Amino acid sequence: MCYKTALDKKAEGIIKQTGRSFHIPEEFTPYKHNDAFTKPNLYIIPQDAPAKIYPAVWGLVPDFINTADSSLTPSEYVNRYKTFNARGEEFFEKRSYKSSAESQRCLILADGFYEPHHYKGKSQPFFCYLENRALFAFAGLYTKLDDELYTTTIVTVEANKTFELIHNNKKRMPLVLDDSFQEDWISDLNSNQVNEIVTTGFTNTPFQYHPVTNEIYKNRTMQGDKAQERVDAFDPQFNQGSLF
Repeated sequence: MCYKTALDKKAEGIIKQTGRSFHIPEEFTPYKHNDAFTKPNLYIIPQDAPAKIYPAVWGLVPDFINTADSSLTPSEYVNRYKTFNARGEEFFEKRSYKSSAESQRCLILADGFYEPHHYKGKSQPFFCYLENRALFAFAGLYTKLDDELYTTTIVTVEANKTFELIHNNKKRMPLVLDDSFQEDWISDLNSNQVNEIVTTGFTNTPFQYHPVTNEIYKNRTMQGDKAQERVDAFDPQFNQGSLF
């Protein structure tokens, strides 16, 4: 699972690196900590409009919910089914995600995310990032509820050796795409090609990580440097300098 992300970059740097401009420039504000349960915006490059970066509400609302005969509103649907993450091994089998996996894939921009580590009955968040806080892209799915309103979800996969160590309970990780797969992900692919990227597309660039304050569990809107500052780990193996 991945319920907390960061995108602490100026718009100019994001535009330069991605080669895309923001669809609504005045709407973007960098953030150090976004929590899915507050339903914030993430910033996506969608398959249907890949020349721009769009805000998208975190929590995918399937197309079939946005109809007159739906018994749930979009907000009620997300609250009930927690569509913040889509398991890459299963999304073609799930009604909520199947259509998006086929033709509504996106890149979700970030420069960090938070994963929980469990030790002796306690959970502690770890902040995960690339060297120099480089920008990267999650594999994502989206829906478009109207001309200006996107919703999105982050694709997750089984954890590799690094993230098995960090996310040692669920042993999952978000699918951070290698640069070589990013444009492919938002191109016209068949299901076999999509599954191939899900299986092999995780970045080859190593992640760095460190424990951070548990206050981000209580304060879902927490911002500022404190959200990412290193603290002592509950699990003593992470207090050995060689692990970082």
